[in-house]
Amino acid sequence: MSQDEKKVILVPIDFTEVTRCALDHAVELCKLLRHQICLLHIVEFTSTDQQVLTAKDGLDKLAHEVSPDGNIKIESIVKKGTIFSDIGSVAKDINAYLIIMGTHGTQGLQNVFGSRALKVITNSIVPFVVVQKKMQSTISQGFKNIVLPLNLSKDSKQKLG
Repeated sequence: MSQDEKKVILVPIDFTEVTRCALDHAVELCKLLRHQICLLHIVEFTSTDQQVLTAKDGLDKLAHEVSPDGNIKIESIVKKGTIFSDIGSVAKDINAYLIIMGTHGTQGLQNVFGSRALKVITNSIVPFVVVQKKMQSTISQGFKNIVLPLNLSKDSKQKLG
């Protein structure tokens, strides 16, 4: 990645507490690294133009809330589609180097059929950080628990390093 290329973290937002938590993680990371954030909200294909505008206004309000002074550059995108394919495609389109996504965890039949987060992750070539609850401390103090799926392949051993 060249010096001139912008460094963007994509944060999918569904206006729930857990996606706000993901945004808080992204904000803390951007404060340290001086990177940018792109907020993404996916609406259904059948959504009206008014629903799209309402979502865009909500994202813009959220961006102003977390960076009222504008120290962190935050853009927003509202896209008609599905979370399963469009989060990854938007990340690729905007050259995001990381996606920070909140998840509600597996509930009910998701334990049988797989989590929605896992389906989103497998449809993306961009790395993910998945968070579930409010940060106890800021990212500047580090993470205490990181789950990294590995196997005994050469690639996994390199990732661990």
